[in-house]
Amino acid sequence: MNTHPRKIQNVISLTQQERYDYFLRKTADSMTLWGLFNEGWATTKGKLVSIPFWPEERFAQICATDEWRDLAPKRIEIETFMKNWIPGMERDNRTCLIFPTPEGKGLIKAPRALLFDLKSEMSQYE
Repeated sequence: MNTHPRKIQNVISLTQQERYDYFLRKTADSMTLWGLFNEGWATTKGKLVSIPFWPEERFAQICATDEWRDLAPKRIEIETFMKNWIPGMERDNRTCLIFPTPEGKGLIKAPRALLFDLKSEMSQYE
């Protein structure tokens, strides 16, 4: 979790779309993504329930405030995410909240759209 503070600020300052692109690159590169967990995963309530995901542990950690203050970053392997999470989220009518910031801004994606984008990004690494 030794991410340079300037890097954190620079990445957090990106637009939602730029953070989404960063998320795709980092997740495809590391083959992992991160959520917040403690006896259950972090969620947000809106029209639909969204589950937030981050590309790196440190970005998840800085969002563990307010209603998520008792949660901690937890790694999710990309294979598990694609095989189990995506179908489960579709079945449960959940959306993906990609890379929210402490101010709460994140990009909402349908699970299937995120899967398509992740596979597309990962194909560049083959």
